[in-house]
Amino acid sequence: MAKNIISGQIEPREGLKCLSRLDLASFYQEGLYSIWYSLEDDVINLETGISPITNYDFDLESVDDFIKKVAEQYLQLNKITLPERFMWMAYCYDCQQIQHPTRKLDNDNALLNRLFK
Repeated sequence: MAKNIISGQIEPREGLKCLSRLDLASFYQEGLYSIWYSLEDDVINLETGISPITNYDFDLESVDDFIKKVAEQYLQLNKITLPERFMWMAYCYDCQQIQHPTRKLDNDNALLNRLFK
């Protein structure tokens, strides 16, 4: 489907709708499919006057071109072996690495101490 978007065989927004359904069909377990669901959500947000949540590099005039760009990136990502749970990884500015986020509990936090007692 991504190839069809790039080649123009299918309209970008129609292809986006189809690919977004893959995330739902996988019960949100196939990480890369979330690209499509998030993008569709952002397109809907833009169309209703709400700012995008995940993708900030497009506006209503450039939606179709942006979908094509994401389709190209998606195909490239499918060609390489990605780390497990790749879509849940983030860049850590402190250690300058891409990793799975972790939370460090502050044991001295008075509010947390009261909540857990």
